[in-house]
Formats: sequence, C-alpha cells, structure tokens
Amino acid sequence: VTAVSEQCNSNYSTPVQFKSVPCAPANLVAEVDCNTGATNCSWNSSNGGKWYTITAEGSDGSVAECNTTELSCEIINLNCGQNYTMSIVAADEVCESSLYFITDIKSVPCKPDNIQATTDQNNPYAALATWSPSEGALSYTATLEGMNGHRISCNSTDTECSVNNLHCGQTYSVNVLAHNEKCSCYSNTTENITTAPCAPQHISAVMNYDDSSVTVSWDVANGSLVYISIAQGSDGDLKICETVDLLCIFQNLHCGENYTIT
Repeated sequence: VTAVSEQCNSNYSTPVQFKSVPCAPANLVAEVDCNTGATNCSWNSSNGGKWYTITAEGSDGSVAECNTTELSCEIINLNCGQNYTMSIVAADEVCESSLYFITDIKSVPCKPDNIQATTDQNNPYAALATWSPSEGALSYTATLEGMNGHRISCNSTDTECSVNNLHCGQTYSVNVLAHNEKCSCYSNTTENITTAPCAPQHISAVMNYDDSSVTVSWDVANGSLVYISIAQGSDGDLKICETVDLLCIFQNLHCGENYTIT
C-alpha cells in the first residue's frame, strides 16, 4: 500500500500475502455399486484445496459423507430405495470452496419381503406369487425353482405375478428380485410351494381266479402321500382301496363283469 498526496507518494508498505478460497471441485461423478450398495465418487482436483468432503443427502433425510485428501472416495451405508443429492466442497486450513452438486443418484432398491405363493384352485400346476412393495423398485422378477432343477420366472411392475406349467409333485422355492434402472436386489427370505402329485404310471392289474380277486400295482408318483385306487364293475359294483403302498388287492369281485381300474 502507498500513500498519495498532492505532491508526492510514500514508500510502499510492507507486503501482506493472503490466499483466496479454494476453487470449487468440478466434474463430480458418482456410481452406485449394485453388489455392495456403496457409492464410488471421483472428481477433478481443486486449485487451492487440500482436502475434500463429499456429502450424500437422501430423499428420506438421511445423510452420509466421506472426507479425503484424494480425488476419490467411497460412501457406504446409504439407505436403500432413496434418491440422493451429492455435493462436494474443497477446503484448506481456513476456508471452504463453494459447493458442487449432482442430483438424482439412486441407491439400490430395498429387498422385497412378505413373499407368499399359492397354487391356482383351477390349475394345480399354476401359481401366484405376491410380495410387499419395495422402496425404489420399478419392477420385479419372481423366480420359482423346483427340487428337480426346474426353474421358471415371471416379471411384473406390480406386487404379484403368476406362472404356469409347473412340474407335478415338486416343492418350489419362491424368490423375488426388485429392480430399478441400474441395480437389482434379492429378497432375504423365500417361500415354498408344493404342486399337486404326479399321476401314477405303469398301472398293472393281475387277476387271481382262485378267489376272484385282483392285485393292482403302480410306480411311485412324486409328491404322493397316499394312493386311492377304484375298481368299478359294469354292473355298478364299486370298490375303493386307500393305501400308502404301491398296490391294492380288490376281493369279492362279481363274476362275469368288466371292471375299470383307476
């Protein structure tokens, strides 16, 4: 600084140095890791900045941040199913820069829950899966996988979907996957559903002429707990056998009649 009069100027004062505020960081990029749920952030260096603070503020009011001297960092513990506004500020020992913002960073969708599955009363090899809405989900995929490896899926933007052509005599595990534009998230729990038993195959009927009886046998039917066999004669004679075994013996059949075995 110099003082000025009408005739002359003073000598310059002793110089004083100062540092301006750091420049605002630029080109903040945030990418959500769909596997971990964390958000990886990077940016260009700030002239005058010595360290950086990145803040994520969710649509539910939650806040997470990280501090670093590097040009990248990872923000963890973001709540699922939220839209986040990300901001970054550079600082030195005295001052902070202005904020740099990016918006609409979506965290992974929340896990579907309350999964339920029921078979169709009119079709024992069809099923309806339902679940509760997941925050942040735009669509869902329900997958049913049988003990025999049979796998079938259905997609929906609602909280239910149905599948057909399930295999007989199978217990299926039901899982639901929630999707947003980028990430997907499986439910924590599964539901089990069992289809109707398979029809018995290779039915054989052997007549014993000594005592007018017939022995009916069949192969194991997947999913069966008990078998019911019916012998019906052409004269209306009806005989029913219920068993957990693989054969029934019908006795006292009427002579001279044709019998149908089911």
